[in-house]
Amino acid sequence: MPDPIMMAIAGAVAGKTAEVAFKGGRKAYDAVVALVKRRFAKEPLAQTALEAAESDPEANTERLAAALELVAAADPEFDRELRQAGQALIAAAPGATVNINSGTVGHDSYQAQTININRDDK
Repeated sequence: MPDPIMMAIAGAVAGKTAEVAFKGGRKAYDAVVALVKRRFAKEPLAQTALEAAESDPEANTERLAAALELVAAADPEFDRELRQAGQALIAAAPGATVNINSGTVGHDSYQAQTININRDDK
């Protein structure tokens, strides 16, 4: 199963409707697309995965995510830039919440958009 961030990026890059979904994040969307296209221009197999995803997103988004993962694994600088740009893209989505955990978590880690605590201190 591809990395969730890579799947989100692949879905945005491949999807023709992504531009509409990210109206508020057009700059983030354009940055991710430019980064992927620039880096994939150096990788013929990755470029083929990108073209396939652009022509048929539904059938090829997972393939594009796998190509993103392979290129990112071989190029740590691209991986860092892509994840950073991808997080900005995800954060720009309407109603988006971005939770980032890094390091070692010793106990449970919970992710949420809104937490409401109602206390009746009577």
